[in-house]
Amino acid sequence: MDSNTNKSLQSFLKVASAFLSIAIVVLVVAVISLSKNISNTNNYADTIEVSGTGIVKAVPDVARITFGHSVENVDLAEAQKDLEIVIAKSLSSLKDLGIEDGDISQQNYNSYPRYEYRANCTGVRCVDGNRELVAYEVQQTIQVTVRDIDNAGEALAVLGDAGVTQLNGPYFEIDDSSVYQQEARSKAIDDARKEAKILATDLGVRLGKMVDFYENSYGGPMPYATNRSLMASDMVMEESSFKEVTVPVGEDEIQVNVTLVFKVK
Repeated sequence: MDSNTNKSLQSFLKVASAFLSIAIVVLVVAVISLSKNISNTNNYADTIEVSGTGIVKAVPDVARITFGHSVENVDLAEAQKDLEIVIAKSLSSLKDLGIEDGDISQQNYNSYPRYEYRANCTGVRCVDGNRELVAYEVQQTIQVTVRDIDNAGEALAVLGDAGVTQLNGPYFEIDDSSVYQQEARSKAIDDARKEAKILATDLGVRLGKMVDFYENSYGGPMPYATNRSLMASDMVMEESSFKEVTVPVGEDEIQVNVTLVFKVK
């Protein structure tokens, strides 16, 4: 065998060896992946999944009210001034009820011009017109938290008397619902564990350790049943109509759903 043939054979063997090594690595990875899939399938087959629900009812301890006012005027400065008068009166009345500055927050403040298109008409013929400024509109919206719920109705009354053009609420909420959520979660877990024991007995298996857990929580603010927006046309109502506002609080419901996954033997 000459030297050239020998060199060609050696090169071929090196290439073949490299391909063989790669093939072995790919095969090992495939075997490991297959083993994991088989293991996961076995783990899934050796578990049961149960759900539980926990419900806690509690009386809301705060009321949230959103109010606002809007003014139109051809003079922007005058519109802002008129708006400030109503808002200042509203805030002063709320503070007289004991509502602190930290429980009053501005939601938005907008001012923009309003235009109308007016055509130039002479006799029966109209030609292109112009866009003309009609007025400036200024709006402000504020949210207030009433921590003494007994004052929620009176807060609505004083805001109405102040002349606001938008009034929404109250929305009754639990200011810190974490304690009630924990209680509802505990009830849900107990409910799921009881269900797991019943299911295991029916299946003729024994429960092992819990291997997974999922949770969904529900519950939120409760709007007052006659919650509405007061528009400018509503302001013709007498002041006494606001002072007759009564606000039923009701109960808030906090619900937690859990799913537990157990190994079985």
